[in-house]
Amino acid sequence: MSRQDVLIVLVTCPNVASARRMAKALLAKRLVACANLLPGMDSWFWWEGKIDHSREALLMLKTVAAKFDALRRSVVAQHPYQVPEVLAVVSSHGHRPYVSWVRSSVRQRPR
Repeated sequence: MSRQDVLIVLVTCPNVASARRMAKALLAKRLVACANLLPGMDSWFWWEGKIDHSREALLMLKTVAAKFDALRRSVVAQHPYQVPEVLAVVSSHGHRPYVSWVRSSVRQRPR
């Protein structure tokens, strides 16, 4: 994987307010070019030996591979979950102008 490969990073949050705070913080640090917030997700999962469920919000973050470690550290530091979901998927194809925009957006310095 190249450091400039575009990643889609999935992060579940306990509610819309925490997802918004996280999205704004990651954007301000230029760790992501874009954050899509999908509210009202019904999650089912194994936790502490039993099946559990929760209403959550999902963040779909767009960044490049070179920013992933810093993004992951930032999410873990501010996330209320003991084990937050931070999963990166490499985009193997994309609209070239969009891919270029993602790369240039995270390359710029934070304000």
